[in-house]
Amino acid sequence: MVEEVVELYGHLDVVANAGISKYTPFPQMTSNDWDFIMNVNARGVFLCYNYAGMQMVKQGSGGRIIGASSPMNSAHGITVNAYARGQSIRLCVMAHLVPDGTPREAWASTLEKMHRLWDDSGLPKSTPEDIANMVAFLASKESQFITGQTHQASHILSLSLSSTTTTHFMSKGIALVTWCRYPTLPARGIGKAIALRLAADGFDVAVNDVPQNEAELETLVQEIKTQLGRQSSAYPGDVSSEDVVRGVIDGVVQVYGKLDVMVANAAIFSHTRFPELTVDQWDRIMNVNGRGVFLCYKYAGLQMIKQGNGGRIIGASSIFGKQGSPTNPAYTAAKFAVRGLTQAAALEFGPHGITVNAYAPGAIDTAMLVDVAPPGTPRDTFHELCKKASPLKMLGTGEDVANIVAFIASKESQFITGQTISVNGGVFFD
Repeated sequence: MVEEVVELYGHLDVVANAGISKYTPFPQMTSNDWDFIMNVNARGVFLCYNYAGMQMVKQGSGGRIIGASSPMNSAHGITVNAYARGQSIRLCVMAHLVPDGTPREAWASTLEKMHRLWDDSGLPKSTPEDIANMVAFLASKESQFITGQTHQASHILSLSLSSTTTTHFMSKGIALVTWCRYPTLPARGIGKAIALRLAADGFDVAVNDVPQNEAELETLVQEIKTQLGRQSSAYPGDVSSEDVVRGVIDGVVQVYGKLDVMVANAAIFSHTRFPELTVDQWDRIMNVNGRGVFLCYKYAGLQMIKQGNGGRIIGASSIFGKQGSPTNPAYTAAKFAVRGLTQAAALEFGPHGITVNAYAPGAIDTAMLVDVAPPGTPRDTFHELCKKASPLKMLGTGEDVANIVAFIASKESQFITGQTISVNGGVFFD
């Protein structure tokens, strides 16, 4: 198959895989059942990965290999990812999963109850296009720093969700991006990259940073206006203050009339081991990286509920929010908290058409990356160590993170919520 494609088209750039399913409890499963499912869902994927990978290595220009997983599981420039399909299209795929001995009338009744539960949740129904949107992103150049991950294309469904009916968000609107840099760091990191990308995608963009960096914020505002032709304004303030966050969101709504996307990107970092970590350091990091995200989620969510058109809330976790670091206990704790907060908020705001997700960057080439290095480690030395740790042998950029934020902020991500998506070059697999 691979050879035929190459013979016909001259090369192979992207491979995507599907699968089959059959309802069979353990006691009733035969060897033939097992072999049939494993041959298609596992052996078939292995063969596609193997021969597609060899062809892409031979071509020498990278590629994308994408497999199909499921929510039931929970160096050549080639990225390998998978997507996990969620609630099926109107649950139609469940029709052939009738348990042995179950009357079809009873199974139909069960499916109907599942339909009603999903309808009452207020969440949109999945379509093949929802899966295709994720695959298209993974197949694009914009996913170059994402590999080895399995991304959930599904909503989190809770029996406690209310039966709110909403019209679901998406037209280009207003996005608020927060960040919190040390005054000595230049405004060229992830926050700026996100703001510029959203503006390039057609959003008007409000930006927030600590008051010490107000001049650089204004420079960014002018860049968005003059170079990208979008409206923009600055709202200096500390996101760990409830009054500030509430005031910033009120100010954005007063100027632009609404808030469609909230990107809670603010974070600070301290390379301090447990024995040397003071309570003051702990409080400061947790206040910005944890409390600040909570406040942004809360007041953005309340505003979006009030508007009644859904929205997107996006937070900043980290690779340290998925794998602990012995030298960064406070930062690690805060970033783990963002993941839990994201899931809780997704459940709370889902019935209102609001999705809540987070991104978890790895080694991103920004000024902040130097702070992650052990004290005394030269910048270039640490960068090389980070590159060696990645199967892609590269550092990420602020634009790599901005790309996934842009996808999450788009209409194409409507069936993804409660997820924390790794952007780490394959250094760590979920």
